[in-house]
Amino acid sequence: MVGILLAIFLAIFNFPLDLMAGPYVLWDLGGNSWFTIYATSFFGIGQALSIPLGKPLGERFGPERPFIVFLGLFIFFSLLCSLSPNYPFLLVMRVAQGFFSGPYFPWMVQLSPKCFTPKQQAYSTPILITMLVSVPILGTCFGGVVAYLLNWRWIFLLNIPFGLIAMQLIQNNYTPSSRIEKPFDWVGYIVYFYSVASLAIGAVMGQEQDWWRSIFTAICFTFVPPCFIFFLFWTYLCPHGIFNFHLFKKPSFTFAIISLATLFSTYFGSVAMLSNWLKLDQFQHNNYVPSWIALLMGIMLISGIIAPFLVTNKVKFKDIRSPLVIAIFLLGWSIFYTTVFNIQVDLERIAWTRLTIGVGLAFFLPPVFKLAFDSFPNSFNIEVATVFQVIRALFSSLGAGLYDTIWERRKAFYHTRLGEQLTVFSHQTKVFYEKTKSLYASQGQSNELLQDTLNRQSSILALNDCFYLMGWVLVFLLLLLVISIVKRSLVTCE
Repeated sequence: MVGILLAIFLAIFNFPLDLMAGPYVLWDLGGNSWFTIYATSFFGIGQALSIPLGKPLGERFGPERPFIVFLGLFIFFSLLCSLSPNYPFLLVMRVAQGFFSGPYFPWMVQLSPKCFTPKQQAYSTPILITMLVSVPILGTCFGGVVAYLLNWRWIFLLNIPFGLIAMQLIQNNYTPSSRIEKPFDWVGYIVYFYSVASLAIGAVMGQEQDWWRSIFTAICFTFVPPCFIFFLFWTYLCPHGIFNFHLFKKPSFTFAIISLATLFSTYFGSVAMLSNWLKLDQFQHNNYVPSWIALLMGIMLISGIIAPFLVTNKVKFKDIRSPLVIAIFLLGWSIFYTTVFNIQVDLERIAWTRLTIGVGLAFFLPPVFKLAFDSFPNSFNIEVATVFQVIRALFSSLGAGLYDTIWERRKAFYHTRLGEQLTVFSHQTKVFYEKTKSLYASQGQSNELLQDTLNRQSSILALNDCFYLMGWVLVFLLLLLVISIVKRSLVTCE
């Protein structure tokens, strides 16, 4: 059990590992500020591409054997990440890292009856949910502080000792599993691979590639709609497809997946935006890291305490969706409160938003998890886990990438609009120069300070727009939730 959970921990931990460390990576390897989010998004894309392989590989070879092989390759590519000579090489290694960590989740479901006692199985679900809530925060925290204090290359080396320990623990408990010879849906998987890779990579890199003006982006997006439509029909009709789309006939499961996609895209988008906000103060004061780390650790603790109680039914709710109302309210309040942030970074502003988001996540994920898995018998757990984890990985990547793209575009918009008013004849410019002159600044220093102020102001206005968008997405989800609760209440009364 420990070896499996340790491998799952590493898969979740490495997802946002370089999110806060991104600027240090770019300083060393070179690249535009737009590239900061790429390594995080590409890891999630790699996971989304390989998760559907979990069930067929586990049935054909037994889950233990591919688990050990994939874990070994994950360790190998982690080492290559730390040795990256340039940023494109790092991106390829991050995709490989994600690819060889994706199927751990389906294999855990396959191995649960064999490796876990009934008592252990009862606790494995709360532990998994706690890790899904807390470990991304820990990974972001660890990557930022190690890159700040030591060197960003060290953040990937942690995978080697812990990965080897997980491999040894799984190997020690290895017993051959029965094999099931089933045909693999190569057509469906190839179309899925192309559709997801093209859509995700095109969406994440579209800003840097100038969208449709780029041949690469145009090719990515042009063939995605027909391929995706073909994939839906093919998989729905195929008896051995890589997904079971019949699961979506259950309204509770469909709502759980929509909620999951919204949660993780908003969550990772907010983490990426908060990282951008903190970097506004980094170059002047360079003192936010200790406060940031302490707050993240506190939120991790809160989430880890609350989540298991909700899952193990020690806290009773008449409707399992009731905690979702609390969660969306807390997440929405935190997001909308963030829209009043300015260029001054202080502990209090971070504390309130991180506290409410941490508690909101603890209330959000357990009921979504239960809605998804309790909608079907245990024999469907691996199909449910496959869809659940693909949506989690894919929308986490898209959320971080797309919100970062929106931020870049809005920042350019505000920079242009605000810059139009700063001419040598404008009153604002004259007042600014008078203030800098009183500080005995030269003309060149005044111009540099004016440009820096313009950049920071346009950045924070763009961040406010992004947080407003996240907030209204949560409001829309809350409306869907209220409608579903009212509809169920009316049906129950009848």
